[in-house]
Amino acid sequence: MFKFGFSDEEEKCSSSESEESSQSSTLNWMESKQLFPTQSQWDEVKNLPRYRFDIKECTIDFVSVKDSVNVFGKENAEFFKQAEQLHSDLLPAKYEGGLKIWECTYTLIEHLTKEKVKFDGKKVLDLGCGAGLLGIFALLDGANVTFQDYNAEVIEWVTFPNILANLPGKSMEDLEKRCRFFMGDWASFLDLNLKDIDAEDKKYDFILSSETIYNADNHWKLIHVLKGLLKKSGVAYIAAKTFYFGVGGGLRQFEKLLAEEGNMDMNVCWKCSDGVQREILKVQFKNE
Repeated sequence: MFKFGFSDEEEKCSSSESEESSQSSTLNWMESKQLFPTQSQWDEVKNLPRYRFDIKECTIDFVSVKDSVNVFGKENAEFFKQAEQLHSDLLPAKYEGGLKIWECTYTLIEHLTKEKVKFDGKKVLDLGCGAGLLGIFALLDGANVTFQDYNAEVIEWVTFPNILANLPGKSMEDLEKRCRFFMGDWASFLDLNLKDIDAEDKKYDFILSSETIYNADNHWKLIHVLKGLLKKSGVAYIAAKTFYFGVGGGLRQFEKLLAEEGNMDMNVCWKCSDGVQREILKVQFKNE
């Protein structure tokens, strides 16, 4: 049986991980492709135990990662096992932490709830979705959501089951109308989607992303996704720790690169200085 036991110390990374991150230019990042849930996955999910948590006015159901990996992954979770053996939540270009629900995910949902942000009828991109809670939050409010994560296994074993857990009674046809799923690197994800999103009305009203700036080498990729896929009237929310110890990424670096682009406004709309510092960055295009 696959035993899942990653470290809870989110800001700590192994020295080997840091060395790999510094050599990111030589890494072979996986190409993006669209994923399509199957009826058999739908049937399997029905038998998984479900858990529930409340975030202010929002209730979201979720499945256990251990249960889901055992059902869907079985013996095909080698790089997850490798991550566990290294006591690391990251294996650059192999596994990017999608099986863990990171602290800033809850923070961003709480902020969106407090600010009464409405998603009904909107197009939303949950970028680096992991368990998919941000996208599910928007989905429950009536949005059409694209879920993107680096690893296909994360989408198939965790994101998809969590979506089904929150949409009881819906058919596969209903799901396919409201959700899309993509895996792979952000650069190729952007290239793949620009082929289809060639008009302003096809772009996203909201892009939501949590704990995705830990690797400074990927900041430009994230910025290019924002520029390429966000509507001119759209809003992106980036929730993150102020600085990621041991990896090198941080919000100040990201803000500096974003400012160099010159056509986007940004402001810190929420900040917590207690414990590990966390912030939410709100990003929009400048008025022309």
